[in-house]
Amino acid sequence: MGRRRRKLYRPVRRVLPKVFGCPRCGAISVRITLQHNDQKGDFYHIVCGNPSCKVNEKPLQEDIPRTEAAEVIDAYNRFVDDFNKKIIE
Repeated sequence: MGRRRRKLYRPVRRVLPKVFGCPRCGAISVRITLQHNDQKGDFYHIVCGNPSCKVNEKPLQEDIPRTEAAEVIDAYNRFVDDFNKKIIE
């Protein structure tokens, strides 16, 4: 008879999501891609993948310029802030 083997504890590493929630329709369908353009420079292209989520008959989308320290989550937060400002005004 031997001892019972102790279960190893492995911490779960948290990772940033690839798809975010839409501030307009509430679906988890907002994708953010990094685009390269010679005239504009680098920018994040943010678009909602829900086909029924439209603003003025166009899909909900926005281009946000990339700063050096900005990550994908920073671009998403700025997108949501801009969207909420437009609603309030």
